[in-house]
Amino acid sequence: MKWLAVIATALLALLVNAKPRGFRELPQNVSQIIGSDVILRCSAYPSGTEHDLHSQWRSNTGALLGFRDAGTLPGHDGRYSYIRESPDELHLKIERLELDDDGVFECQMVRQEVGPLRATAAVNVIVAPTEVTFVNYKEGTVLELQEDSALNVTCVSPNAKPAPKMSWYLNGKVVSNQVNSWDEYNPNKTVVAYTTATLRPTKSEHNKVLTCESLHNETGTRLRTSVTLHVLYSSERPKIDVVGGGENIKAGQNVTLVCSAKGGNPPPNLSWYLNDRPIGTLYSYDFSSQITRNEYSFVVEGSDNGAVYECRSSNRPNIPALRRTITLSVKYPAANVFLYGNTTVRRGDQLQLSCVSGPSNPPSVISWTVNDAQLRPQAQNDKRMAAGISTESNITIDYNMILSGQKEVVATCVATNEEGSASQRHVIRVLIPPEQPFIYGAESGPMLEGEVLNITCESAGGNPAAELSWYRGIEKKHSKHNHKHKLRWKQLRGGVAKVTGELSSNTIGIKLDRSMNTMPLRCEALNGAIDEPLVALKAINVLFPPRRLILRQPENDRRQMISGEAARLSCTVPSANPPAEVTWQFEKKGLETPRYTVSYNRTERATEYSAWEVKQVITFTADEKLDGTAVQCIASHPLWNDVVVAEHKLSIFYPPRVETQGPISVDIEEGSSFQKNLSITSNPPVSAWRWRKNGIGFDGTIGSVYARGSIIGGRSVGPADSGIYTVLASNLFGTVNVSMKVNVRYPARIIYITSPVIASVGEDVVLECEADGMPNTSGMVKWMRRDSELKSVIREQKRAVLRLNASHETSGAYTCVADNGVGPANYTSAYLLVKKAPQILRNRGHDRAAGPIGGRAKVVCHAVGVPDASFQWSIEGENNVIQYNSTKYLVHETQLDFTNFESTLWIMDLNEMDYSRRVRCRVSNQLGHDSIYITVSTPSAPDVPSNLEVIRVTNDSVALGWQPGFDGGADQVFELRLQMEGDKHTHSLNFSRSQAIINNLQPEKVYFAQIRAVNEHHRSSEFSLPAVEIRTLDEMGAEVVSTYSSSPFSSTTIYAAVIVIVLLILANCCIVCFMRQRKRQKKLHEKTEYARTTTLMNTADGSVRPVQTYGAVGTPSMRRRPDSSNTNRSELLNDRASEDDQSVRTMIEVSPNGCMQRYDPNCIVDYEFNPELYSCLNRNLLDAHGVTYAAMPYPEPPRGHNGGYSPLEQQEVFTYTNRHPDLIVGGPSGMSTLRRGSLNNNNTGTLHRHESPALSTFIPSGSVRTTTDPHALNGDLV
Repeated sequence: MKWLAVIATALLALLVNAKPRGFRELPQNVSQIIGSDVILRCSAYPSGTEHDLHSQWRSNTGALLGFRDAGTLPGHDGRYSYIRESPDELHLKIERLELDDDGVFECQMVRQEVGPLRATAAVNVIVAPTEVTFVNYKEGTVLELQEDSALNVTCVSPNAKPAPKMSWYLNGKVVSNQVNSWDEYNPNKTVVAYTTATLRPTKSEHNKVLTCESLHNETGTRLRTSVTLHVLYSSERPKIDVVGGGENIKAGQNVTLVCSAKGGNPPPNLSWYLNDRPIGTLYSYDFSSQITRNEYSFVVEGSDNGAVYECRSSNRPNIPALRRTITLSVKYPAANVFLYGNTTVRRGDQLQLSCVSGPSNPPSVISWTVNDAQLRPQAQNDKRMAAGISTESNITIDYNMILSGQKEVVATCVATNEEGSASQRHVIRVLIPPEQPFIYGAESGPMLEGEVLNITCESAGGNPAAELSWYRGIEKKHSKHNHKHKLRWKQLRGGVAKVTGELSSNTIGIKLDRSMNTMPLRCEALNGAIDEPLVALKAINVLFPPRRLILRQPENDRRQMISGEAARLSCTVPSANPPAEVTWQFEKKGLETPRYTVSYNRTERATEYSAWEVKQVITFTADEKLDGTAVQCIASHPLWNDVVVAEHKLSIFYPPRVETQGPISVDIEEGSSFQKNLSITSNPPVSAWRWRKNGIGFDGTIGSVYARGSIIGGRSVGPADSGIYTVLASNLFGTVNVSMKVNVRYPARIIYITSPVIASVGEDVVLECEADGMPNTSGMVKWMRRDSELKSVIREQKRAVLRLNASHETSGAYTCVADNGVGPANYTSAYLLVKKAPQILRNRGHDRAAGPIGGRAKVVCHAVGVPDASFQWSIEGENNVIQYNSTKYLVHETQLDFTNFESTLWIMDLNEMDYSRRVRCRVSNQLGHDSIYITVSTPSAPDVPSNLEVIRVTNDSVALGWQPGFDGGADQVFELRLQMEGDKHTHSLNFSRSQAIINNLQPEKVYFAQIRAVNEHHRSSEFSLPAVEIRTLDEMGAEVVSTYSSSPFSSTTIYAAVIVIVLLILANCCIVCFMRQRKRQKKLHEKTEYARTTTLMNTADGSVRPVQTYGAVGTPSMRRRPDSSNTNRSELLNDRASEDDQSVRTMIEVSPNGCMQRYDPNCIVDYEFNPELYSCLNRNLLDAHGVTYAAMPYPEPPRGHNGGYSPLEQQEVFTYTNRHPDLIVGGPSGMSTLRRGSLNNNNTGTLHRHESPALSTFIPSGSVRTTTDPHALNGDLV
């Protein structure tokens, strides 16, 4: 035991010595509500050594919070922090507790001499419930329930920690039966508490409140939610009361039935039913007593006896109604009596009568009277019915009870009970047979078919009066032997019956027909006293014609009638009364009645209608003229009103023959159609048709001519269809042939002409013209020049020869005219070309050409000569002739017509040298040569068009022509300004040719026209002066005398003043342009010399050093006055950009010799001009209207030596309308549409469209170009 004491003492000493080394304060478990603050305290005993204490906390997730000083810890949204008041403690503070903080935290401390220390504490986060709800119902809901039906209600309180206590209350009393509760845990450690209660409510639970409670003891939270029970239940079984008692109810009495039922939710619907049929009544409900009442008042009738009235109480569908019934007992008399039995009696017969009363309560007693005599009581039988008892009684009446001569018996039946009586009277007639009938009214003799025979039948006596009926006899023949078999009777209806006293009569109107001939009429008299009718008979005689005649050839004759042979016809009258009289007639226009004989005539009794049959045969000679003749057989008699006719059309066979006499011909114009029937007749019809043209057979169609049987025709016939057409037609009896001539008339046309004819001066030439046409008329071919006919040396029907002596005066076009009066004349020109040396046309502007530096210029040389002319191009100062196309020069030659030739020289990559040297065009042929020098300059404004004149004028149109001038080096269009006298508005029209027709002018008006040219460089000339006056004709095409006042100055004075002003302006412009050009060339020369001589251009290795060169990059702008209709065209075009104001510096390499280096072709951009800017003429005026005009792209015809105009053929036509006074013609985009013609001197080729040409440098191939403005000088050096 000592050693045990020693050990205990040692352990105690160890424990006393170790305590200072461990935790001084251990962390404690904490339970706090979510959102509150918690401090977990942890401290150790102080150490007497120098070693420090290291401490930290481990979170509930196992994460170390770290060895840190006091303060907020990172993470956890700043809710975690250390609290340290001394080195030996470390407390963990958690603010705003969350569910994530629920768990075990560990305090960890370590000291060198002690080692690690660990202590844990649990943080329990308490979450109070926030709601309690029913799963399927909202709070305050009124639950409508059927009585004794099961109700399952579930209540839930979610997201609490720990789980709350769930309880049920019904009107404050705890419900514990059939209650089930359970919990479900969420991942965040909260609990969802469920509870379910099962109820079977009765009417005692109606309007009670069912409450679900969630009680959280940890937080003291109590939550409740409630619903109200609305229990539906039936009322008590209804009861029925009769007001005044239900005993001794009589018919006619007012009875009230009261039905009542107590309780029920909802209040019941009380309804009355009679024998299961609803009665529409109203019910009422008393809220205080909760009793529902329904009263039904009515006047009872006999039918209500034994009626079952039912009251039904129902307040819910699908729940059987509660019922109560009552059966009424009503006293009432019989309402009626029914008496059954025959209404007639014959002598010696007996009659039984039966009487039945209607239902009654109590049963009725029946009594009888006959002819007012009371009979003894008879046996009765009672029969129970639905509403009472019916009584029946029977009696028998013997004929001996009827007095002699009495015609009727009256029997009466009476049904009686204590409530009343009912009776029924029955009349019985006594039947007496009539006397024998007789017929009168058919004594006048025979009558015609269709007439009406009025006949009467009479019979005396009888009770009732006799019924008279009419019948007609009809023979029924044996089907095999066709003889009388028996007579059948058919009743006739429609008679008028009449009774007068003891006499009965029946009169009938009968429409007679042949079937009544010799047939009897029968009258029958019948009444109830006899079984077989009494009969009277009468026979009648009916006259009638035959319905049809049989007209045909006799059966033994041949069926065909051949012309020239004997023929027979037979006519049979099958049935008529009396026998018919037969006559014959032949019907054909223009034909005399042929001679015929009656070869057979017989009359005999017919087999039907007891009539007569007549047959007659005639003989005559057949002739082809009788073919188609209608032969009539006529049957008649004096006693008949009508005659009967049969017709037979004769068919007589004969060979084909032609109806048309004389020759047959058809004259028709070429391209027309015709059709003709040769009218060949035959019987039988033609079996074979054979057609020939000029003796050659064809089948159906030849050329444009077709033949179908006897019909021949043609569609769009031509000359080849003329000829003799013959047809051969045949049948079984012969053949015939017919010929017809077809002449196709067609206009004369020239088939040969000598052209062109080239001859020397003084040489005799022959022009020959040959034509073809139908008909060939005398003088059909002739020669004309201009409007004069020339005399031919040989003039035949189809040929004309003209002999001429060649000279320059006789050279030109000669017209051969072929006209035979059919269709329009045919015109063809022949040309006499007289040899002469070529001559270059020197019209305005033909000695000038233009193009921009670096661009190209089009030089045109136009010459006239015979024969062909050849061109040579050369440059002034050079001996070489341009013989081949190269990159510098392109040559293209064109022959415009027989005498006009044109050569075009394209000069590429224009430079200053090209401007300083003229281009020489030399044209030559075997007779001589001619040459002209053409100057090439920079682009300029076009010249003013000259010689504006009126070529032709009508009442609503005018044709104008003018002579173009130099185009300034670019394609030009012509702007025609038109103004009507008295109208301040002007109208501008654009044309690409030098001729135009303007339509839709107003008649009898004066217009003034001016013309100017606009080229693609946006430059324009001035308008031509003076304005040309245009006077439209009146509606009749006559000239109108001027009515406007003349100017105080003479036209000569005005013209002279205008010319002087124009000359002064031109002289001033020339001087200014010359000075500016000279100054620019001087600056260019200085810049070039500087570039060549500067030492900065050469580097040490002799390579090219880049220097800066600058060019103006112009921004095209449209400057105009949009509000002015008199804007000058020069204001509408682009002003030339200032070289100083609008320039962009561009780096370009320059070689030491001053020439610009060529750039890589892949980097070169070609730029000409923007066609949109060029087409924007009059844009300010066109935008508002959008009207277009058509500029026809026909080339302009060549001009003569004197610059005159060729005849107007293909012209630009502009439709002018004065509908809008300020109308200006526009293109599709609202702009004037410009088109180029072949007369322009320049063609810039394909146009490249650029959206924004501003601030860009464009370098054409082979040169340097530094501006988008085509007018700007290129390549200026600084």
